[in-house]
Amino acid sequence: MKVAELKDSDQVLIDQFLDAAWSEDGLRPNTLAAYRIDLGQFSRWLRERCYDLAGAGEPQLLDYLAHDLSRGGAARSTSRHLSSLRRFYRYLFREGIIAEDPSAKISSPAIGHSLPKFLSPDDVVRLLKAPLEGEVLAKLGQRVDKSEDMICLTDVSQFDAKSGIIRIDDEIITYRAKRTNVLEDCKRGEKGTKATKHDSGASVSKLLFAPLRGQAMLEVLYATGLRVSELVELKLNEVHQKAGYVRVTGKGGKERIVPLGEEALESLDKYLNFERPELLDNEMTNIVFLRRPRRKKNEGKIKKPHQMTRFRFLQLIREYAAIAELSGNPSPHTLRHSFATHLLNNGADLRSLQMLLGHSDLSTTQIYTHVAKERLKDLHRQHHPRG
Repeated sequence: MKVAELKDSDQVLIDQFLDAAWSEDGLRPNTLAAYRIDLGQFSRWLRERCYDLAGAGEPQLLDYLAHDLSRGGAARSTSRHLSSLRRFYRYLFREGIIAEDPSAKISSPAIGHSLPKFLSPDDVVRLLKAPLEGEVLAKLGQRVDKSEDMICLTDVSQFDAKSGIIRIDDEIITYRAKRTNVLEDCKRGEKGTKATKHDSGASVSKLLFAPLRGQAMLEVLYATGLRVSELVELKLNEVHQKAGYVRVTGKGGKERIVPLGEEALESLDKYLNFERPELLDNEMTNIVFLRRPRRKKNEGKIKKPHQMTRFRFLQLIREYAAIAELSGNPSPHTLRHSFATHLLNNGADLRSLQMLLGHSDLSTTQIYTHVAKERLKDLHRQHHPRG
């Protein structure tokens, strides 16, 4: 279905608003993209009813929000749409483009405050180990011949025993000689590279692709509580390994410094020195966490490395969670919640937690106090004689 074009006048107003929001408040590209989507949807809805953005009044805004809820939209989603419209119309009113702000008297829909989902410390440990687990072995399709005792990588493979890397076309698979849960004792054969089969009988899998990158991303995320957009956009000059911290530019262009723990530093160091150069393949980029796009058929040249995307990292976490046998479909934000909850449960104060998370308002951080209270209630129920 073809998406209807915006009115030229509406497009101009949206562009002006986004330019102002970027220059005045330093909003991140993801935030600006969300505003553009929300305003574009409202503009198309108005156009179907012979209105435009500048001519819409309070009745049109209320009708639109009601329409959104009637289609099954969640109250939180509708509230976000209203927030976008409010900011847009405040800008139009401030610039004198409209005489009255139609959103000024509209209240946000009531939203229940759900507690953030987090993992227990034991579950976090299981998740962090998943990229290097033996079950993280993926299917390389027709390029793998399996027998009862051996896995034969076909002759399109190149094997570098010194670096511990098996390259299959443009895919790089890393192994450690000391790890018993990955391919080991590899030898070069006349028609391919052979490796002993994993003890569990698991098949080789694409999850084995760049396992050090996967572990480094998980360790850094849990050690710092970064937002997923901050993690995938992390640059080399923002990582200070000797000092043991990262410098992050968060929402609104605000910078903060977050310490890295020893485990995160160790995992990051292994990735930067061992796997990242292979992913980089002599290209130049300042992005820390890279991915190499798959090469399409009849495409001779291997594509340049790209920045890891939020969606791809979500996929990886879901796959790692399945390997660790964790329930609940954890996301990158689950690790951020786990970081905050575990700090608070171990004595961190709210102000320090606010600074580490990059919250502009302390009330946003206070949701974690409810998590801590729920934990205390559970402990009381489990261990008190009259609980």
